[in-house]
Amino acid sequence: MELVKRKNSHCWWYDFTVRGERFRGSTKETNKAAASAKAAQLLAEGQRPAINKKAPVLGGTCRQISGVCRQQQACGEVKGVSA
Repeated sequence: MELVKRKNSHCWWYDFTVRGERFRGSTKETNKAAASAKAAQLLAEGQRPAINKKAPVLGGTCRQISGVCRQQQACGEVKGVSA
């Protein structure tokens, strides 16, 4: 984890990576000790599994039944399966 003070900024900035995802931003702290504590808290939150993160939307209102999408069946996009 890196803490830096940017030019023309009174605040300390953090920069770290967790599982390939980069986190960076202002700690909104002017004291380095307070900034370090805030950055450590953000790092700990970044290392937690994202259990409250919503799953990505796959487009349309597609319902999966036996691995075949009803919308694809209706459009005839799935070969060998009738609607």
